[in-house]
Amino acid sequence: MTVALALVRQVFSQIRDPLRSITAALSKLASGSLAIEVPQLDRRDEIGEMASAFEVFRNNAMALAEARKLADGLASYDALTGLANRRLLASIIGDSVNRAISETSAFAVMLLDLDRFKAINDLKGHAAGDAALCEVAARVRAVIGDRGTVARLGGDEFAVLIFDVSAEAERCQPLSSLAAAIIATVREPIDVLGGQVHVGVSIGIALFPSDGQDAEGLLRAADLAMYRAKKEGAGLVHFFEPAMIQDMEAQSALESDVRHALRSGQIRPSFQPIVDLVDGRIAGFEILARWQHPVRGFVPPDVFVPLLDGLGLSEALTAAMLRQACRHARAWGRHARLAINVSPAEFQNAGLPSLILDILADEGIDPSDLAVEVTETAVLQDINAARRTVSALRDSGIEIVLDDFGTGYASLHYLKELRFDKLKIDRSFIQSLQKNPMSLKIVESVLHLARGTGIATVAEGIEDDQTLADLVRLGCDFGQGFHFSKAVEAELAKAMLIEGSTAISGVAVKAA
Repeated sequence: MTVALALVRQVFSQIRDPLRSITAALSKLASGSLAIEVPQLDRRDEIGEMASAFEVFRNNAMALAEARKLADGLASYDALTGLANRRLLASIIGDSVNRAISETSAFAVMLLDLDRFKAINDLKGHAAGDAALCEVAARVRAVIGDRGTVARLGGDEFAVLIFDVSAEAERCQPLSSLAAAIIATVREPIDVLGGQVHVGVSIGIALFPSDGQDAEGLLRAADLAMYRAKKEGAGLVHFFEPAMIQDMEAQSALESDVRHALRSGQIRPSFQPIVDLVDGRIAGFEILARWQHPVRGFVPPDVFVPLLDGLGLSEALTAAMLRQACRHARAWGRHARLAINVSPAEFQNAGLPSLILDILADEGIDPSDLAVEVTETAVLQDINAARRTVSALRDSGIEIVLDDFGTGYASLHYLKELRFDKLKIDRSFIQSLQKNPMSLKIVESVLHLARGTGIATVAEGIEDDQTLADLVRLGCDFGQGFHFSKAVEAELAKAMLIEGSTAISGVAVKAA
C-alpha cells in the first residue's frame, strides 16, 4: 500500500509540476511579457505537446511584437531619410502645445521647401534625387542639433520644430540666424552618383501661440510664410503675417476665376503685328492671350499666365489660344502667319507637337504658317526633350523661334544643334539701344552671329523711330513693338491686313 501511494504521488507530481510551469508561463504571456522561459519537457505525451505548442505560440507572439514595432516605426518615421514624418511631427507639436500652455512658453515651426529640386529628378534621375534629400536631411539635422525636431513632410518639403523660443526672440535674430544657417548649408554643393548638384531652400516660420493653436494651424501658417518667401525669391526666409491669409483667399478666388475664364472663353487671343524691316510689310502676328474679367476688368497676362502655369493649365491655354487664332486667321480671307509662345513645361511635353498639329489640321491651317516661340530656359531644362520637340515641329514645317535671346544661358552649340529658324532679341536690349552702349554692342553681336549661322532675327520692344532706324541699319530682319502696334483684337488685325497699315503711332506698314 505504501509503495502504491508513493507511485501515485510520483505520477501526480510528473503531471502537476509541468502544468504549473506552463500555467505560470501563460500568465506571464497574458500580462504582456515575452521574456519567458519555455518549459523544456522531454516527453511525448499530451503535456509535452502542450509545452511545444506553447513555445510555438510564444515565438509567434514575439514575431508579431517585432512586426508591430516595425510598423510603428514606418508609421512615424520617413523611410528614406529616417526623420520624423508628418504624423509624428503633429504628435510632437501637440505635446509642445500642451507644455507651452502649462509653462507659458513659446516655440516655432519652420517649413522648408527645396528650390530647383525637380531639376535633379528630371535630369539626374530619382536615385540622385533621393541621395540629395538624404544629404539635405543630414545637414539640417546637424544645424538644429538638440534644439528641436526635424521632419520630412513628403517630396522636397521638410519641417523643423524649435523648442523653447522666448517671447523676446519672436520674429527676431535667433530664429532668423538659424534659418540663415540652414539656407547656407543646403546651398553647398551635394555629391551624388559621381557628380555634384545644387539646391536651395525657402523657409517659412510660424510661432506658437501667436500664429496658430495646434499642429494644423501652425503648419498652415508656416506654409503660407514659405510661399511668400518663394514668391519674393528663392533662398529666402519669411515669418508668418496675418495678412497672408487674406492674400491666400484672394489667390484662391483668382484661381477659381481664371479656371472659369479659360473654360468659358473669357480669355481670348489678341494679335501683335510682326513687321519685315526690309520691305515694311506685315510678316505675321504674334498670338497674345488677353483676359477681360466682367468684375475685375483687364487682368494682365503676367498675372494670369503664370497662375495657369502653376495650375497645370498652360497647355490648355495654348490650345485654346491657338485654336481661336486659327479660326480668326481662316476667316480673314488673307494669308497670315501666326506665332505662339509655349511655356517651358509644355515644351518638355512629348505630346506638344501632336497637340499643335491636330489643331492646325482641324482648323485648316498649314503648319508652315505657324511659328512656335520658346525661351532659352525651356530649351535648357532638358536638352534631349528639347531636341525631340524641335525636330518634330520643324519636320512638320513649323518654324521654331528662340524667344528672349540674350537673357538666358543658351550656348552656341545648342543654336547649331537645335536648328532654330529665328532668334528673338529680348526687349531689354532693344529699349536701351539709345542709352546703353553695351546693349548696342550686344545687339550688333547677336545680329552678326545670326547672319553667320543663317538664322533670321526679330527685335521686340521697338517703341520709337530712332530705335527702328538703328535696327534697320544693323540689318535686323523683323521687328515688333508699340511703335508699330500694340496687340489688337481679331477684327483690327484683319483691317491691318486689308488696309496695309497698322494705323498706330502714325507708322504705315504695308500688308503682305
